[in-house]
Amino acid sequence: MSNQQKPTKTPESRQMGWSMIVTAICLILFSLFLPTTPNKSQPYSEFINQVESDRVERVTIGSTYIEYVLNRN
Repeated sequence: MSNQQKPTKTPESRQMGWSMIVTAICLILFSLFLPTTPNKSQPYSEFINQVESDRVERVTIGSTYIEYVLNRN
């Protein structure tokens, strides 16, 4: 019988694996708990005023909402 040895992991590779796991967990937690900018609800009349003033660049109309982006000018 030959004496075969299993490949062993070096301490550096184990540390690298744990570092990657910790980094992934941190990224997931940050994405869950960091605040996002909420959409502001405005009256429909404000939207109409923005359209009539030619300040609206883009509009998305859904079944229960209207989203719009103002011009940067």
